Amino acid sequence: MVLHPLSQKCRCGHDLRKISSKTSSKKISAYQRLSKFGERTLSLDFIPWSHAQLHEILLQLTHSTPYRLGRKYREILQDFYHIPTSLLSDKITLTSEISDLKLRLYSHPCEFRGEEYSAFFAALDLVPEDIEEMISSRCTVSPVRNQSPARYRIQSNDLEAAKDALAIFLQRYPHENPTQLRRHNQHAYYLLRLKAPKIFNLPPYIKPLPSIEADRETITNLFAHKESNLEKKYRHSAAFTRAKIRDEEWIYKYLEIISTQKHSLRTKKSDRAETRKASIKIDHERKIVNAINTILRTERRPQKLTHIRIANQAALLRYSVDKSLKNNQNLSNFLKKANQDKDRRMAIWAAQVLNISEQELTPNNILLVGGLVTTAKNRLFAISAIDLVGKGFNRSVIHESFLTDEAQRTRIRASGMNLD
Repeated sequence: MVLHPLSQKCRCGHDLRKISSKTSSKKISAYQRLSKFGERTLSLDFIPWSHAQLHEILLQLTHSTPYRLGRKYREILQDFYHIPTSLLSDKITLTSEISDLKLRLYSHPCEFRGEEYSAFFAALDLVPEDIEEMISSRCTVSPVRNQSPARYRIQSNDLEAAKDALAIFLQRYPHENPTQLRRHNQHAYYLLRLKAPKIFNLPPYIKPLPSIEADRETITNLFAHKESNLEKKYRHSAAFTRAKIRDEEWIYKYLEIISTQKHSLRTKKSDRAETRKASIKIDHERKIVNAINTILRTERRPQKLTHIRIANQAALLRYSVDKSLKNNQNLSNFLKKANQDKDRRMAIWAAQVLNISEQELTPNNILLVGGLVTTAKNRLFAISAIDLVGKGFNRSVIHESFLTDEAQRTRIRASGMNLD
């Protein structure tokens, strides 16, 4: 095998023989540190750390709040891995100059995985042993994932439970403003704002809460819009939360009225749907009957009436024909009788074809041309067909197509009769 010499220049014109700059060497060392951190982590038999514990350590190391952690995380990675500012977004891609591998990281804390934590701890020059020590000495979160203490349910007027929720929130996030409790537990926040507003020590320029009348108007306007996710929307609205606290009697009466209206609307929709379904059912049955009659009236050499043949004639789906025949016994019996009458129609067809081709009309010839089994019943059909043709019975569709329908003529030749 012949190996081509290495290129000295890149397609973009860059000289590949030049030695990497000082910045590039720093960048290479950063990725080497990340590689060593990953290697030491993989060598551990078991990692008992939970996402909640690692998240708390990140908050402590960055001296940040939960809502500023993502920005602080991006700044640290940008400085250590020399990522251009223009490339920073919700997803960060780390590309090493000593490898073709790419590491794609999320920058939002709620999406952090092992890769994001590893890149961060490597940037701070930490090793797994340091993280284990910090978790054992500083972390207050259990390794087992539990429901956040700040989110537990409280009663509508349970002020002490709301104060406990605020205390837990401040204990977990000491650098956060107490008013940010609204993002974690909206019910507890508005209960404290309404029952114990001094606990937040708000400045006088803060806008006061809307009045009861304003909240009623907001909730009424919210229900005026017909949206699919309306219930979820009003359940999480601030006006609804405040109404449950200070206007409980009105909100539950209003919801009862809305529930009655929704039930009435569902009933009307259900009635309309049932009416439409019944109308479609009748229309399908009518089309199937018309299709069967049309096939019987225009058929040349009689064939079995199959569901597919009926569906094609009626311009319906095969499924619709199957369903209609299954649910309507009278319609099913009508199709069954039409198929049972196929031998009689075949005898009439054979008699007329023999008459057109000026062949002798005998029961044996009719059975032979029609391909009918020689039975007493079929012989009676043949005799009846001879009688009908003798009285002048003539189906125009057979007579008109006799000279052009090769299938009919082939059938007669196959029976040994001469058409010339």
